[in-house]
Amino acid sequence: MCWKSRCVDEKGTDTKLHDEFVWPEDVVSAGGGLCDEAMKRIEETGLDEDGGVAYANKVLTNAFDDQNNYLHKGRELLVTMTIDYIPPLAASRDGIQAIAKGVRDLCSSAVGRLMDGRDGCTESVNWFVSQKAKFTDHLAAKGGEIGMFFDGSNNKVATVQLGFSEDSN
Repeated sequence: MCWKSRCVDEKGTDTKLHDEFVWPEDVVSAGGGLCDEAMKRIEETGLDEDGGVAYANKVLTNAFDDQNNYLHKGRELLVTMTIDYIPPLAASRDGIQAIAKGVRDLCSSAVGRLMDGRDGCTESVNWFVSQKAKFTDHLAAKGGEIGMFFDGSNNKVATVQLGFSEDSN
């Protein structure tokens, strides 16, 4: 499978960094659990045979709030993963199940690719570190989606989408 990522929301609008955000490595750490939960829903509902949409949520409690170049720790941010699984029309039942297994096996890698600082959905945040008495940059995670394409072709078999929303705190 090959990958193509886009930093857009479910409406196709370019994603922006929320006032509250997390580091990409925290999203990657949570990615395995999110993938497991979404794929479990796909298997339980038979979507691995027919295609469809499954989702998973997790509240990350280690988010930051950027206020006047100072980061406030311990904020809560809800991350939502959606997997849109689209088996090819011409695929056999065994082929569809093999593709579903591939999506399951590669889901965590898709999250890592989506959070990659080079071509993923991240944005640099600049804040003042009082212990160092200087400003520093760090990448923060933005929402986006990554498509999984079968055999390097234009046949999309799945989309993994991540979105962030501020939780009440």
